[in-house]
Order: sequence, then C-alpha cells, then structure tokens
Amino acid sequence: MIVVPFLGQPVLPSKFGQKYRLGLVRDGHRQTYISRGVGCLLAPIRLNCLPEATVISLTDQEMI
Repeated sequence: MIVVPFLGQPVLPSKFGQKYRLGLVRDGHRQTYISRGVGCLLAPIRLNCLPEATVISLTDQEMI
C-alpha cells in the first residue's frame, strides 16, 4: 500500500466509490471494518502506511 503525502491513498476503482477503502463502515444495522493489513500482495512496498493488525472485541448487547 502506498499513501502519498498530502494527497492520501490513490483512488481505488470500485462500484462503491471510496466507501469501503479503509476503517469502520456502518450501513444500517451492519458494520464492516477494513484494515490496512500487515503484508503486501505483489511488490514488498509500504510507503507512508504502517502495517495494521486489528483486534475487534465482540460483546453481546441486548437489542432494544
């Protein structure tokens, strides 16, 4: 992943736009978390973007 200083991450082509690029996305009762990840796919390049290992704790809460 490459993050350009002052410009951010390059635009990713998706039919959802930038909604599912990074972080917590809430859509009604559904929540999705997208992480930066810890590795790389093709080239071992991570510029200006530290690896991220996310810990998510789930709790049981009564719905009102």
